[in-house]
Amino acid sequence: EATPLYKAKYEELPRQQQIIVDAVAMNWDAIPLNQLAAATRMKNHQLSPQLKRLMDDGWIETTPAYKARGNAYLISERFFNIWFLMRRSSHRQKEKIHCLSRFLEYFYGSWLLKNLAEKGFDKILSPYFVAIQAIEIANTESAEKAEIYLKNRAAEIAEPARIIIEKIMMNRK
Repeated sequence: EATPLYKAKYEELPRQQQIIVDAVAMNWDAIPLNQLAAATRMKNHQLSPQLKRLMDDGWIETTPAYKARGNAYLISERFFNIWFLMRRSSHRQKEKIHCLSRFLEYFYGSWLLKNLAEKGFDKILSPYFVAIQAIEIANTESAEKAEIYLKNRAAEIAEPARIIIEKIMMNRK
């Protein structure tokens, strides 16, 4: 149902902006400017005005980059990002997903695979990984760097990670 709306909206963008939205959406998490420049093969002076227009139009949002200079960018509307990734998946990507699911089934058994399929892999494991990474960054670098790291993750992973961090920190006391 969303395809006609998203497709028309995306196709209305000028070609350079489509290239930028493509690179940001395919990255899922926030992408730093230097990686965005490499992915789009555009120079910073070409990217800057296009990024400003995309932010003004509500396509992307910005956050401080983690372990990179400047800002990082992500798609504002996460449902569009999901739609875009599903639209762009190639045969090779589908093959990788199939291979990963077979490995998980053999390694962990069919019970885990069934639960992962029903509840969603990232809802179960990704927030834990992100929480552990953020705690490690806070311990080795600073709480500010850990916060930047969390802001560079997708909201649907970062928010549960924050809750996990709070629970871990409460249990430490």
